[in-house]
Amino acid sequence: MRPGPRPVHDSAESILSDGALSFILSKTGGDYELKHLATSSDLSHLTKTYGVLAFVDNSVKNLGKLWRAIPPEFPPEKMEKVFCGNYNMLIQRGLMRELRTGQEMFYLDNLRRLGHVFSCDVLINLTDYAAETPLAPGATVTCLTVGYFRWGCFVLQKC
Repeated sequence: MRPGPRPVHDSAESILSDGALSFILSKTGGDYELKHLATSSDLSHLTKTYGVLAFVDNSVKNLGKLWRAIPPEFPPEKMEKVFCGNYNMLIQRGLMRELRTGQEMFYLDNLRRLGHVFSCDVLINLTDYAAETPLAPGATVTCLTVGYFRWGCFVLQKC
């Protein structure tokens, strides 16, 4: 644990979403620099009764909004990869349509091997991808996270 004040999260912060990835905001040096961070939340998402498909559809739409809000200095066509939860291919394809990207943009190698393990998916996928295909300095990647009522998007650049 690094010295100094510890991060404090609002009690509504979803530990299954970007809250679980807040360590990226650490002042300790590392392999990646945080270039963009955005979140979206919808508390009404908790008060409604959703079937699985409606929940997924709402999540995909919120992730699409966050993707489109990435600053123009990090254009989608320059992103090396997109990392998100290891959801089934039906959900992945829906997300690809929403983001208007092709399958080659998504890291899908762990989809069958691991399945979905919440926010850990993006970190495991980023680590595995970087081990298989070393990222060049300056390369950027996008990570998308999903919680119960909160969605996150962050762009990392290789140092």
